[in-house]
Amino acid sequence: MGKIDKEKYYCMISERIRYALHELGYTQAELVKLCQEQGYDIKQSSISKITSSATGLSIMNVVGISKVLNLDLSEVLSTESNTVLTLPQRKIERESSNYFITRADDKVFEPYLGTYVCYFYPTKSSENRLIKGEFSFSKSVDSSECEVKISFKTGKKNEENEEIRKEYSGTACISLSMNTIYCSVSNKEIGEICYIVFSFIPILYEKLECRLGGVLTSSAGDNRLPTMQRILLSKKELSDDMLYFLEGQLLMNQSEILLSQNAFNAMLKDDRFPDAFKEYFCDSESGNRFSNILPMPYFYLYESMIRDSFMSEEDKIKSICLLRKYSAAAKYNKVGGKADQIVYKFLTEIADKNNDDKKI
Repeated sequence: MGKIDKEKYYCMISERIRYALHELGYTQAELVKLCQEQGYDIKQSSISKITSSATGLSIMNVVGISKVLNLDLSEVLSTESNTVLTLPQRKIERESSNYFITRADDKVFEPYLGTYVCYFYPTKSSENRLIKGEFSFSKSVDSSECEVKISFKTGKKNEENEEIRKEYSGTACISLSMNTIYCSVSNKEIGEICYIVFSFIPILYEKLECRLGGVLTSSAGDNRLPTMQRILLSKKELSDDMLYFLEGQLLMNQSEILLSQNAFNAMLKDDRFPDAFKEYFCDSESGNRFSNILPMPYFYLYESMIRDSFMSEEDKIKSICLLRKYSAAAKYNKVGGKADQIVYKFLTEIADKNNDDKKI
């Protein structure tokens, strides 16, 4: 961890306490009463100092307030500016209009405004390359809206042998209750609407470096089908070496990591795979399997095998439904906070360190 400015650090703590009070719906007077009810004596003037500036910040009061509000103290005191503050159940319901921030001149939008390089996979199964494009958050002319624009080359050419470029435009809003940025964009030329969702993390004194998001769109090809995928935004263009490591974060991952034996063997032969992993997790004798982890056999089959069989239509449908029911498929797919943190740390710490080492 690099050296951090003390005043800047205290301001981060102050902002998190202020954010928690705002989101949970407590006034300073209500917090004083709540603290007293839980046996912690604090004056309203002390709370005012904590939430208004870095001066007069008492760590003991911060600890007390965090305990009363049921906040994770490690998050409140974190030195990382992109730390997500986990909030307990909201105390009160607010008017729905207060949940959404749509004006681009609102201070919560400021760290997100700008142009990013975006990366995502094509929605055609025969294509494995990553698509690179441009993604921007910007103020409308009167700042009443946050405009979103996406532009990328499809990798295909038209009849004039010119590269086909797709462009989408729309707006974004921030939901403070959901800690989410919602984007709705459309391409009027082809009549397509896409929805993109990012985690909203209050950022202090810095600009957004990178963020993973989820996309709901229509697939490419002749059959336009509802499709979910991931997208990565990065403030800087990523090198091929960076993408080699990060492209796996654009797959529809879940907590379990399932590898076939063939994929596992290929991974161990990858020159860029850390030797430390092999020493820590792999069997020292054979070297081609995990130690202390028993392999589990899985059956691998395509739905088309069932559909093309000679069974009756009823038996085909029932078989497919029950195969899906008993399969290892997840009920949903989250773009988790840990995935965002892995990407952020890779780009801001590991990749930068490797670049510095190459310069020496």
